[in-house]
Amino acid sequence: MKYLYVPGDERSSVELLMLHGTGGDESSLVEMGRSLVPGASVLGVRGEVNESGMNRWFKRYAEGVFDVSSIIEESAKLAEFLRGRSWLEGSAVAGNDFEVRRIAVGYSNGANIGGALMLLASDVLDGLVMLRGMLPLVPSELPSLFGKKVFMVNGKMDDMGPLSSAYRMRDLLIECGAEVQFQELPTGHQLSRLDFELCADWLRQFA
Repeated sequence: MKYLYVPGDERSSVELLMLHGTGGDESSLVEMGRSLVPGASVLGVRGEVNESGMNRWFKRYAEGVFDVSSIIEESAKLAEFLRGRSWLEGSAVAGNDFEVRRIAVGYSNGANIGGALMLLASDVLDGLVMLRGMLPLVPSELPSLFGKKVFMVNGKMDDMGPLSSAYRMRDLLIECGAEVQFQELPTGHQLSRLDFELCADWLRQFA
């Protein structure tokens, strides 16, 4: 997978996994990640599905109508990549003996693949920020997400990520045992300065 890794302070145990939205790439959210948790390592990864020349994390049939088989396949590939940790080779933190806490921060399509990771391969994440995310799928077997923390921020006027789907995702995560904080903003699909401030504040618990 194509990725961009920015090592942080060698004393930091936090790694932010930045998951871009449709049309983005591995570099799209890296600077945002560096600002959200100063000193943290930041890993940006590129979705491998191509839709009319735009990078995505999984296929869809129409706006908001997802290809579940593609979600499962692409989530498995991303989880395998994350378990490998090949991007750490030669970095200053490679030899540290403390456990890295990985928090995914995803926007739109990136939030949805982050949600899928939490539901299908929760071992690769300690926490998740879903910005304008939806319910990507309902797994055939619900995972135990006790100890996992999720922050969801959705816009009340978001036509691309309806609140009804976000509510279903929130409720499913809670049913699985995750600790979920849900925030509604008077915005649409685009991110605002308030999104950044709320995320930075929530992420301080891991710093």
